[in-house]
Amino acid sequence: MRAIGASVGHGGVIAIDEHKSIPELIHHVFSFAAYESCGKCTPCRLGAPRVEKLFHTFMAGRVGTASDKSEWNDVIAALKLTSLCGLGSGLAEFAESIRHYYSEEVQPCFK
Repeated sequence: MRAIGASVGHGGVIAIDEHKSIPELIHHVFSFAAYESCGKCTPCRLGAPRVEKLFHTFMAGRVGTASDKSEWNDVIAALKLTSLCGLGSGLAEFAESIRHYYSEEVQPCFK
């Protein structure tokens, strides 16, 4: 799977239909991570709930600022570089994949 740029992470599979937006998916995944985080590393403990909250407000109709977009990117970088386990690094891979393949669906969340 790695050869084609795919991963099953911890073995979980999320099925969504065409009615689920990418921001809703991001909110769902980061909500799960915020709940499942052991709390030992800062990116998961603080970053996952922050991204969950950001995308919750975007889904409620608030458009994010340049600062929100920067924070989203900073959390992804921190997860990638400093996570102590696969939960955080998997979140980073998920978010990077979203940015790469679905940027046009995430862009409207930010000014």
